[in-house]
This record gives sequence, structure tokens and C-alpha cells, in this order.
Amino acid sequence: MGLVLGALTPHPPIIVPEVGGPHLSEVRETVNAMKKLSHRIRDLNPARVMIITPHNIVLRDAVGVLVCDRYIGSLGQFGGPTDFSYPADVEFAHLILEKAKKANLPLRAIRSSRLDHATLVPLYYIFGLTSDVPIIVLSISFISPEELYEIGKFLEEAMEDDPSPTVVVASGDLSHRLTYDAPAGYSPRGKEFDREIVRIIEEFDSEALLRMDPYFLEEAGECGYRPIVMLFGILDRWKVETEVLSYEGPFGVGYCVALFHPIERLREEMHPLVKLARDAVETYVKCGKVISPPSELTPEMKERAGVFVSLKKRGRLRGCIGTFLPTCRNVAEEVIRNAIAACSEDPRFEPVREEELPFLEYSVDVLSEPEPVDDIGELDPKVYGVIVEAPDGRRGLLLPDLEGVDTVKDQISIASRKAGIFPGEPIRIYRFKVRRYK
Repeated sequence: MGLVLGALTPHPPIIVPEVGGPHLSEVRETVNAMKKLSHRIRDLNPARVMIITPHNIVLRDAVGVLVCDRYIGSLGQFGGPTDFSYPADVEFAHLILEKAKKANLPLRAIRSSRLDHATLVPLYYIFGLTSDVPIIVLSISFISPEELYEIGKFLEEAMEDDPSPTVVVASGDLSHRLTYDAPAGYSPRGKEFDREIVRIIEEFDSEALLRMDPYFLEEAGECGYRPIVMLFGILDRWKVETEVLSYEGPFGVGYCVALFHPIERLREEMHPLVKLARDAVETYVKCGKVISPPSELTPEMKERAGVFVSLKKRGRLRGCIGTFLPTCRNVAEEVIRNAIAACSEDPRFEPVREEELPFLEYSVDVLSEPEPVDDIGELDPKVYGVIVEAPDGRRGLLLPDLEGVDTVKDQISIASRKAGIFPGEPIRIYRFKVRRYK
């Protein structure tokens, strides 16, 4: 069964009755939403609860997995309960860490049983002071949002290996700068951030979440962004229905309670050329064998054309090899040949290892026949790739529509450097288009 529910919760100790006392009326919407969240979770009868916290031991370069036999904690410093105690899912923690080590992912064990308030506050509503349901606690890291998202995807895959019904809770407040007397001071960007996060949750807009400007996040004074990114990564392969139970901003801090219902796992729709590239890489890496083209070729596979195959891992290039003119009988053979070369022969990278295969992303570019360019006005880096050629045969190629390559000057300069052609040397320029399959 694996993942059964995702949730975003705030974590102000003041919403715990023993702490908030007469101030509970000022956070009534949040308290009522947390009670509703508790009933939803109990109705699901999960066998495990995973909590992602921004306030435990935070490692700069890795997500932390708190490893112990039993978690304990106290809200005594806030005047609240002091005897929280929950069993730890030790086996699942070790499963995650072992799989992460094989995949070279930045997760690391933290030998600690002490829970912080960002974990205790949601647990208070979900279970009370103690429970028989095991939990597992992860702390955020200062690695990139893209890496956190990929770790989320990895965690969901681990739930498939140990498919106990699991609820995942991202614990995080939103902006701490909503009013002039807010804990972190006032910024108009605070309300803007909270509105955007609520919209992102309602629309389950992963792309907008990952595109958020780090300076905007800093100005908003938030603590929930990174747990939310990891939760969205966990839900990446699911059709999701979201439900914002409440949002309010008392005391200058934004509190949002939301549910993420995984409705069905999305089917992987992969273009035949991309699937062929993946199959070629995986068979070669695992078995050292070169696959044959399919017995029935699609129209694209029957063509003759130059082909580039690109591999990425966690959003970063992991290999790219290609041919600008056809060297094989058809595109299918060209894809197989260049996919294997991309994973094993790209001089910029070590050969791909078997444990990396689940995290690779593939793209296949089928090139049109290059045509000479007499005027650079005929170029457009978003539409055309370029080939730059020196009289002695040195040649550099750059594909079109690449991130960070926005001008013709940049495109020609990069292609020239790849060929070892110095500025001022005579060159011949060719352009081509690609059909890109992902």
C-alpha cells in the first residue's frame, strides 16, 4: 500500500492547549483544522508516520534520518507536556539509509532520540503524548531544492519496498514576517509568499514551487519551504487531490494545514525513442550487453538521422553523446549506440553505476541535416543548434534550447570552446533543428 496521505502542518506550541490556554481562541481555525487532520489520519489507520522537520539537527549537505529505538520529547520549555514517547521505525530507517548509500544520495544517519517542537506539535494532535504506531523523523538540509525533491521521490520508492500504509507530514510554518510585530520583523513579501504557497498547494504546482527565488524565500522569513519541497517530491508520481483545511496568520506568522490525497499512481508515459535509450543503458550497465532494435520500428525509428542522447541525474547532466550525421542504418540503432556511449564513454564523467539507474532521466534529440549559415542573423539559440568548424576540421556542436544559453554569441562561443577554436580564428557555421523527446 505504501503512501496513503500527505499533510502540511504548522508547529507553533501555542496551539497545544496546555501551552496556549486563553490564546487558543486566536488560533481557532488552526486548532480545528489540526483536529480534523487527526481524525482523517486515524481513520486511515496507518502503520507508519513519517515527519519532516526543519528544527531538529540540520546537516548542510545531507538530509538527516534520526535513528534510535524510541523517540522522546518535551514541550516543557513552553509550559506544555513533558513526557512524549513514540516507537521508532528502526527497520525502515535502515532500509532508507542502505538504499541511499547504494544510490549515492545525500541522506545520513543522526543518532538522536530527541524530538523538537516542530515534530511534537503535530504528533500531539495525531496521537497524543504516546502511540503504538512507529514513526520516522527526517530533518531538512541546505542542499538544493531540486535535490530535496529527488530525495522525496526516493523516499516514496522506499515505501514501495516496505509498503506499510504510511502518512507523511511536512511540518513547517509559512512566513514569519506578516506584521510589524512579527517574530522576524515585517516584510510585504511575507503575505505574498503565503498566498503563493497556498495557491501552489491548491493547484499542486510543483514547477512553481521549485522555481521560487531563494531571495524571495529569505525575505519571507519562512521555515516550511524545504519540508514542502520534500513532500511534493514524495507525491511526484501520484495523481493528487489537495485540501487546504485552514490558513491564518496570527502573531505575524502564517499557519497552513493542508491534506494531500494520493488518488492513483501515474502511469509512466515514455516516448518509444526514450524508452529505447533507457533500455539500452540499463541492459548495458547491468549485463554488459548491447540490445537489438525492436522487431517493429516506429516511423521515427526507421529514419536515418544524427542523434544525441542525454542523461541527467537529479537535474544535473550525467552524460551526453551524439552524432550530427547518421552513422547507422536507422535512428533506432543510432539511439542504442549513443545511449550506451553516453553512459560509459563521455570523458567528462565516470561510467554510470547500476545503483544510479533508478534516478536517471533521459532525452533523445533527433537532428535535421545541418545547413550552412551565411549570416548569424539566421540563428536563434532557442530554435537552432549550431556546428562551428575550423578549416583544419576541428568541430564543435551545441544543441538548441539549452538552459543558460540565451544569445547567438553565447552559443557560438561555447561551441567554439568545445572544439578548441580560439576567438578570431576563421570558422564556418552550420545550423540544424532537433526533435526532442523526453
